[in-house]
Amino acid sequence: MTSFLADPTLAYIFLMVGLYAVVYGVVHPGFGVAGLAGCICLGLAAWSFHSLPLDWLGLVLLISGAGLVMAEAFMPTHGVLAVVGVASLLWGSFNLYHGGPEVQVAWWAVLSTLLLTGGLFWWAVQVTLRAIKRPALQGKDALVGCEGKARTALNPEGTVQVDSEEWSAVAEGGVVAEGEAIEVLAQEGNRLKVRRKA
Repeated sequence: MTSFLADPTLAYIFLMVGLYAVVYGVVHPGFGVAGLAGCICLGLAAWSFHSLPLDWLGLVLLISGAGLVMAEAFMPTHGVLAVVGVASLLWGSFNLYHGGPEVQVAWWAVLSTLLLTGGLFWWAVQVTLRAIKRPALQGKDALVGCEGKARTALNPEGTVQVDSEEWSAVAEGGVVAEGEAIEVLAQEGNRLKVRRKA
């Protein structure tokens, strides 16, 4: 098992998947499966690094590069943080270990990491833009028109999840099965009137 984990590319993959899974777990409600899987991957990466000639500066550059790219999505600097982050990510990826070519990260793993980072950056920008464009409603009309899903069957009463919050709800127009998409029609105190999304 130890010789299997002593692969430099595998340790790198564990580190990057772990970092991104933990970030995903932190920014979404509840730590969940992604956060737990990320912690396991980070633990495996730490175990792997124990038997490899790790360059601490490379590790710091790698982690800070990933952090800078993600920070660009939430603190727009017109690409400055993203460019510095990608450069740091590349430098850290190729200088993660001391030693010759046999103790280096494979180029395909670095390319995959850059593509994953780009995908996560794109996703974060889209989420941020959607949040900016959404009108800021308050009061009883704040949830009207929002979509969610039924956490329990609504026959006609049950529980729904809307914008990461659970609500008591009454279904109009028929029974709504657990897991089905719903649309909010009205809010009456702490209870929502909903219908099955057409």
